[in-house]
Amino acid sequence: MKTRWSSSQYKSLISKKISETKKSLLENPFYKKEFITRMQIIGKLPWLSEDFRVKKSNEMIKRWEDPLYREKVIERVIKNNDIFWHSPKFEEARIKLCQGRSERYKILWKDPEYRKNMMKILSEAFQDSRSNLEKEHEQIFFDYGFLNSEVFEDYIVDYCDKFHKIIVEVYGDFWHCNPNQWKAEDINPVIRKSAKDIWEKDQRKIDFLKTKGYKVYTLWETDLKKKNFSIEKFLAETLNLTSNVKDEFRGLTREKILENLNISKTKLSVLFENWLGDYNFGTGLRNSNAFNLEKVFFLSNKKKWDKRSAVGSHLYCNLRHLPTLEDLLLLKKEYVFIGVDCVPGSIPMETFEWPKNTLMIFGEEGRGISSETLALCDKIVHITQYGSVRSLNVGTASGIAMYDYVRKFEVSK
Repeated sequence: MKTRWSSSQYKSLISKKISETKKSLLENPFYKKEFITRMQIIGKLPWLSEDFRVKKSNEMIKRWEDPLYREKVIERVIKNNDIFWHSPKFEEARIKLCQGRSERYKILWKDPEYRKNMMKILSEAFQDSRSNLEKEHEQIFFDYGFLNSEVFEDYIVDYCDKFHKIIVEVYGDFWHCNPNQWKAEDINPVIRKSAKDIWEKDQRKIDFLKTKGYKVYTLWETDLKKKNFSIEKFLAETLNLTSNVKDEFRGLTREKILENLNISKTKLSVLFENWLGDYNFGTGLRNSNAFNLEKVFFLSNKKKWDKRSAVGSHLYCNLRHLPTLEDLLLLKKEYVFIGVDCVPGSIPMETFEWPKNTLMIFGEEGRGISSETLALCDKIVHITQYGSVRSLNVGTASGIAMYDYVRKFEVSK
């Protein structure tokens, strides 16, 4: 693993991963505000402008076409790598800079609100920058009811089953310095800490999680890659857990499960408009999977959402993002638009006959369907209520409406 780091291809892969994480972080308004403040301090604010970056990139590309300039740059880079980056002067400057940043963040970190916001941001960013190893096995973890990237005060865990109070940490051999490959005094070239320091840090995290009543299990990258190792067997037999997937789909790959689901797809499709609450969105996806809907659309300028809320059901849905109202308009050729909302003139659901090619539309919590989307609906229905509250939670309402559609078509068959 240590020799792998000398490979330029491996370095490039890690740099790309870090870049993706930073890009994801910048989409969060709280983090972006912090980032802009830092850029203003060090005088790099212009780089946030797309026009400025494009202009500079074009200038650099043009200069790079000059062979003399290219030769000079390469010569300088080689010299810097051999001398400057390893000089005591540079190391001293680097340590001083890191200490300055560290002191600033120690002060900020004492603010509970700042800490809570930053941990939430990092948790969301980790979901979009998971290693290939984690992505390979996450479907099985979701099937067994685990959530990923859960926050516990100052720690983020890989997989957590809150009901059974179990946490599973997936350790990369390089990042966590697998004891079978590293000596205690070895220095990790990226983290710049000894293997012993990294082990102690991991142990502090495990000890903290145990104080919260959790059992913590660790799986090493090497173990996961063994041919005779099965995550499903580990969860079912070692941890004595039950999969949330029906027995008929147990042991099948995601592709095979989707193939089987496609055979009995319901002709119904749904659209969730501006569902800002990730847990409502997760409920909608779980309902969509329960009734095996044909397609699930979500209309929003925000493409990313917290996948933990779906508990893996999104892996078995045909999910599509619509960024604008114009994209929704294109679906008019395929579907009859039926809005579900409590508005004057809407039809009681119990008396309504659903068209077979229905696109069922749900608006956001509290506001309902937007006036622009409402104008596109061919019919609008409502769920009859018998209590004092005006409306239902939108996730709950979606489940009732989907069931009504499926029940009526099953009866008609």
